[in-house]
Amino acid sequence: MKVLVPLDGSRLAEEVLERTLILYPGAALHLIHVLEGSAPSKAARVIGEKYLEEQRVGVSARGHEVRWDLEAGPPAERILVVAGEQRPDLLALATHGKGSGSGSVSQHLVRESHVPTLLINPSLAHDGAWPPKRVLVPLDGSGFAERVLPYARRAISPGGVVILVEVLAPTDASKELGGASSLAAARAELEAEGHRVEVRVVEGDPGQEIVRLAGDADLVAMSTHG
Repeated sequence: MKVLVPLDGSRLAEEVLERTLILYPGAALHLIHVLEGSAPSKAARVIGEKYLEEQRVGVSARGHEVRWDLEAGPPAERILVVAGEQRPDLLALATHGKGSGSGSVSQHLVRESHVPTLLINPSLAHDGAWPPKRVLVPLDGSGFAERVLPYARRAISPGGVVILVEVLAPTDASKELGGASSLAAARAELEAEGHRVEVRVVEGDPGQEIVRLAGDADLVAMSTHG
């Protein structure tokens, strides 16, 4: 199993890395750090390489295989390119990170990633809500979206709640009843395994709504392209 973890140098992103290691012991990790601008200075590259190597050494010492990439350019675009090249099983990132644009990076990745994604609320994790007690799983009725369910099952703590959600565009509001029905099979399966389940159908932009709802969960587990 291989997990791609973007690191922006913030403590929040490093908390995501830590929680990923706890959830998936033995997983291979691929770390990525994206420098601002298309032509960063040599000094910036040296600092970035040193940072990634420090992270690699720490993770390797815990028994994980680790590789890293230092990229330059728009963060979301470069993360998507590396994900396409490396074909990880999972992408793990924070609901927010360093800088005013970090939330938009998460929203962009939520909308465009073809990789099952874990969106971790690092503030809740830091407060001790770990293993995750509330896991949000967006579904759209497709088999691709349901690919993430095994990862959600593995992450949820005993007695925790799985929140199944479908996000409808405002023009699709008439589909709400059908959307709720499409979640019924997943709910029955999870409840049969002993999990507590909530179901929600909401309207809005999927990226924005999922990031908003993530504020009430410890973890979002999702596949975005079905």
